[in-house]
Amino acid sequence: MEKTPLKIEDIIIGKPLEWSAVDKNGKELLKEGSIVSSPKLLEILCKRGLYRQESVSQATTSSSEPEKIVKTKPSTPKTSGENPFEQYKQLVKALPPIFNAIVVDGKAPVKDIVQFCSKLQKLCKTDIEAALALVHIKQKIPYSISHPINTTILNEIIATETNQPISKITVLRAASFTCNISMYKIQDILNSQKTPLNDKQFGLILQHPTQSEKILRKAGVSDESWLKIVRSHHEKCDGSGYPDKISHKEIPMESQLISLTDAYLAMTSKQVYKKMKVSKKAMGELYSSCKVDDQKLIQGFIKNIGIYPPGSYVKLSTKEIAVVTHRNTKIASQPTVSSIIDPNGKLYKTPISRQCSDSISITGVHYIDIPLALNYEQIWGY
Repeated sequence: MEKTPLKIEDIIIGKPLEWSAVDKNGKELLKEGSIVSSPKLLEILCKRGLYRQESVSQATTSSSEPEKIVKTKPSTPKTSGENPFEQYKQLVKALPPIFNAIVVDGKAPVKDIVQFCSKLQKLCKTDIEAALALVHIKQKIPYSISHPINTTILNEIIATETNQPISKITVLRAASFTCNISMYKIQDILNSQKTPLNDKQFGLILQHPTQSEKILRKAGVSDESWLKIVRSHHEKCDGSGYPDKISHKEIPMESQLISLTDAYLAMTSKQVYKKMKVSKKAMGELYSSCKVDDQKLIQGFIKNIGIYPPGSYVKLSTKEIAVVTHRNTKIASQPTVSSIIDPNGKLYKTPISRQCSDSISITGVHYIDIPLALNYEQIWGY
């Protein structure tokens, strides 16, 4: 039987394998149904070289074994209409038709874009902590789809929490959602390539603000504020940005905010040719290299996302690994967390909710760049 090379993201920690895994010589290392219970074990196995080997029955029929998930008791019952995780799934499905209409058909369905952004606004209003978690937890969603959604979510939260005028937030949503539209068809290719960008690819990146503006304008977008924000979302207040090298008050506040969130999400997302950064480190780098005119903007960005944002993974003084579930607006270093990996490196059957304090403290951030077999909906009470 043929063997298919496995990548580290092909195996979800805590989820039973639907096939057996062998080494390059065909020696079975993991039986079908086996569960890899720790990130460290998975890393060791993948370094050794893992290959997927299906049985004859698997090659002709799909597995009927139900997916096993780690459950935790909901903290507060919610109605199905208020589930931000379900809302996010629907948005992921709704994005490609809208972007294809713009890029392929040359028609901007402005009403659909506005409606999509309104649904994102509703998601954030439903549960701001879950909305932030959806941005940070690792999911198997193409970057070309997750990035515009997550950029819009973060900008919606920051603009709302910093009391920006409604008129500014409305156009900010649309610009956030479409600012990289010219990159839609090539974004996932660039993210998956194993070598650094070449000159041609780097040129496409430098051109994408103007190309995105042109695509939107040609497709029928006539709002000049929207178009200007898209064009200038990579400008820097010291004049070192692109494409027009404008500075200071020439750059809309909305463009500066998009620039921050765009950079933050790129830094905290997995890319083959460069290592993903944890949220706290990305925040530090953004602050130290900040080139936005209004310092309140970067401060508001960090304050409202949090140094340990929901959905990020942390190490506890209990030797456990936990996922942050809620920010602490009074003491940023003491968020509410849910312990998911025990001191021995194995997934808990039922995650344990903990309030960080002087006795149970965060000792560091934890790097996880692969999906875990956790029921995040139930961890957040849905």
